[in-house]
Amino acid sequence: MRCGPNRVGSAMAAAAALLLAGIGPAASAGCNGSRIALVIGNRSYPDADVPLKGTIEGATRVADALRSIGFDVQSGENLGKAATEAALRVFEAKIKPGTAAFLYFSGYGVQANGHTFLLPVDASIWSEADIATNGLNIDRVLAEIEERKAAVEVLVIDAARRNPYERRFRAAGSNGLAPPSAASGNLVALFSAAPDKVFDPRDTQADTFAEDVAREITAPHVTAQEAFRQVRSMVARTSQAGQTPWGFTTLSDDMALDSRDCSPGAGSRPAIAGVEGPAPTPPSPPAPPQPAIAAPAAQAGPPPEKAVEQEGQARRFKITLQDNTLLDEP
Repeated sequence: MRCGPNRVGSAMAAAAALLLAGIGPAASAGCNGSRIALVIGNRSYPDADVPLKGTIEGATRVADALRSIGFDVQSGENLGKAATEAALRVFEAKIKPGTAAFLYFSGYGVQANGHTFLLPVDASIWSEADIATNGLNIDRVLAEIEERKAAVEVLVIDAARRNPYERRFRAAGSNGLAPPSAASGNLVALFSAAPDKVFDPRDTQADTFAEDVAREITAPHVTAQEAFRQVRSMVARTSQAGQTPWGFTTLSDDMALDSRDCSPGAGSRPAIAGVEGPAPTPPSPPAPPQPAIAAPAAQAGPPPEKAVEQEGQARRFKITLQDNTLLDEP
């Protein structure tokens, strides 16, 4: 079944309602617990004419990037259904209240009954009924992550490709992928193409999605929302608009991707060996004794009118159906 405007619209409306209500984790979402990731790259599908190009290499880049910013990464390649389910069980068992959970999948995906199904390499699909049996429903995976009280769910799906399965039972070709459920208020998602759209690398100059994801998530002091917006822009430019990723979020606050940005004094990174930095500041002399009765010290901070202005500039995100953009609200 094709994911029609009603489903996309309802998902967007639910996400917007969450944002307007201010529902979501506190600022610096995902900083108060463990940070884990599951990265899967599938290349060798027996039913495909040729192996997928770059999926495993891209997944490896993303896994390495996630490790470099403090995630505990579990990875797999060319996984069948049993192996994928086993990997998900291990991943889900690590989730505790407050965990930031990052799931990356590269391979084939199919839409059925308004849901996205990720396909393992041993999927045997000859009819639409086979999809639910052989694929993995991403909405059920997200529901399980939410049930375990993860603080943030980050979902990156590089699977909106023309695939060798749907032509067996859909005369109109691929329906692309469906948007994720908006029931959760802590989701940040990035798809390699918009809902109901497919990407064929043969139609563009290069497939740089995974490379751009790996680079942008390691940019200094970047949030997930900023990184994904930048990936969308870079991929569209490199592919000459042949591929435009789609971002979706229900988070009302930023998620710091690098674990070092969750620590006090996150405005500066640790010194890198061999790179000379500024000389340390000498310790200040002891403060003079205070009189027995002293006026209370003034509290540091912006004046009231400035604080109101800053609060009014708190970041919110909205979804625009027409061009599937992840945007800052004015």
